[in-house]
Amino acid sequence: ATKLLLEDNMYYACMLVHDKKADGVVSGACHSTANTLRPALQIIKTSNINQVVKQINELHNAGAKLVRLAIIDEQDALAIKQIKKKTTVPLIADIHFDYKLALLSMDNGIDKIRINPGNIKKENLIHIIDKAKELNIPIRIGVNSGSLEKELYEKYGVTPESLYLSMKNHIEFFEKHGFTNLVLSIKPTI
Repeated sequence: ATKLLLEDNMYYACMLVHDKKADGVVSGACHSTANTLRPALQIIKTSNINQVVKQINELHNAGAKLVRLAIIDEQDALAIKQIKKKTTVPLIADIHFDYKLALLSMDNGIDKIRINPGNIKKENLIHIIDKAKELNIPIRIGVNSGSLEKELYEKYGVTPESLYLSMKNHIEFFEKHGFTNLVLSIKPTI
């Protein structure tokens, strides 16, 4: 059975539940894979601490190994410290565009950062890299059609080659700055 958790303008999440075990919770689509860590997407504003903790623990009880928090403003990033006091589930900060929210999330105890480097200026990525190195926090770097570099998009369009080259460029940038604690994600988007 598939349980719809949320559908709105910003986020869509669903959980595949078989025999009371969560097979997968992702934003944007449902899928099931064996023997992998799958992050669950929390679907309440992160700064609503008590409701978020309740949902995190429910997801954990259903089998989620990680929970991704949407960090859309400073209040969300500051809430991480209180949330971490109330759950043992590893938390991922989902950051879009604003590198300062990644820094604040790390200062407040987040376990992993999730970014699309193509949506953050290179000079600001260096701040994220430096803080993540200091605190030994992994960074998930993602590439999709919405975050392709302009020159790759203009030359190749959205193709496997452009996605690969974009990821290769990002990996080289992170390695050039001494950071290799990476999780990689490439996907075309519609």
